[in-house]
Amino acid sequence: MRKGLNAFQLKVIAIIGMTLDHVANTFMNQLPMNARLPMFFVGGFTFPIMGFLLVEGFSKTRNRKKYALRLFLWALVAQYPYTIALHTRQLNVLFTLLVCLGVLVAREKLTNDLAFFAVLIGTAALTLFFFDWGGIGVMLVFFYRSIAHPKRRIWMPIVGMSACMILGPLFALLVQGTSLQVVALNTAFFLGCLPVIPMLFHYNGERGRPLKTFFYAYYPAHLAVLALMYTYLIH
Repeated sequence: MRKGLNAFQLKVIAIIGMTLDHVANTFMNQLPMNARLPMFFVGGFTFPIMGFLLVEGFSKTRNRKKYALRLFLWALVAQYPYTIALHTRQLNVLFTLLVCLGVLVAREKLTNDLAFFAVLIGTAALTLFFFDWGGIGVMLVFFYRSIAHPKRRIWMPIVGMSACMILGPLFALLVQGTSLQVVALNTAFFLGCLPVIPMLFHYNGERGRPLKTFFYAYYPAHLAVLALMYTYLIH
């Protein structure tokens, strides 16, 4: 076994971050600020890892249609508990990953660069407000795939995304008086994306333990538990 982190270990890190982030969001009004900040920070690990592994899976999977169908079905299963637990009408992150997969396919199929970039920008814009991670995730996955240099393709998209997502709300705080608490939580979350860079630098390309179904099933299962807890204990 090669040194470094394999895909299984990265997925474990991602679901720990995801779980803490979802707990913090579900019980936003019950948890103190000093608890939510570190939970949001660790939550920032999740999508940069998931998006990276999607690109790896896209390159290595034998059946992309089956891969897309799996994402779609689990996304459907997760949507109702996602809506209840996180108090949102957005589509969950598995739908976002499915859209990202479609963008990667479009990059391969469309020989006209102008046509592809119209698809890319249109997809990012359409998903921005209606999908978890939306347009941000679409662009992150695109750059993971399109930058050739093995290290630049990791750090450049993550740093660029984090800088934009931190500076935007800070500007809004100064100009529009956005809530300091919202800005602090947002900043913690996107600062949490940065530790993913050394994690992905140490990715060894190996699959690790083959618990694919577990990772898919965990997503709706933990959301269902949070939804039940919120419904019967808080709401």
